[in-house]
Amino acid sequence: GCSVIHQLQDATALKCPASTASLFNLREDRIFYLADLEADVQINADDVWAQGIDGTGVNVAVLDTGIDQDHPELIDSIVGCQSFVPGIPNCEDDQGHGTHVAGIITANGVDGIATTSGYLSKGVAPGAGIYMYKVCGPINTEYGCYESDIMAAMEYTVLGPDGSLGTGDEPLTKIMSISIGGGNYKGENCDDDALAAKANWVVNNGIAVAVAA
Repeated sequence: GCSVIHQLQDATALKCPASTASLFNLREDRIFYLADLEADVQINADDVWAQGIDGTGVNVAVLDTGIDQDHPELIDSIVGCQSFVPGIPNCEDDQGHGTHVAGIITANGVDGIATTSGYLSKGVAPGAGIYMYKVCGPINTEYGCYESDIMAAMEYTVLGPDGSLGTGDEPLTKIMSISIGGGNYKGENCDDDALAAKANWVVNNGIAVAVAA
């Protein structure tokens, strides 16, 4: 009665009837939630722009709720877009958080489009490209992110569609953004946690990973 949700490199994510789950050596797929820092912290990005650095040539993999693919601030920055949430075939943003995060990274600051404060919503690196991987969706009455969906997107970022490293189909990504958080599952040292280990593996494959606390 079980069905495969994701075949990962080192694990299999299954959906099983509650009555049969105890028959297997399984652990429950943990759910993480969207997290955010205040976007108005000033980091002197304009000093970097004055040096001619605006993120051009750098692509960021964003694991989040999807993205508004028609947003005028972001439309020219979307390099790729894919959903890893079972049953949701496209990566359109149905919650808003992923579009918000993408805007912090690479919004253009288009003339005539202002925030309620009156300032243009220019991102830190307006020249950067975004690979948006939708890993969050409605879960019962809440909105959250299964770790197996997150891990599937992490593997895709490193290995590409064919699941093999070094075959040339890997997304050209230097940075991974995961603005998602959860509980403290392992105490002070989480290096043996499955999701933390996957993040370490992404880093070991040359991609800088920025994750919410």
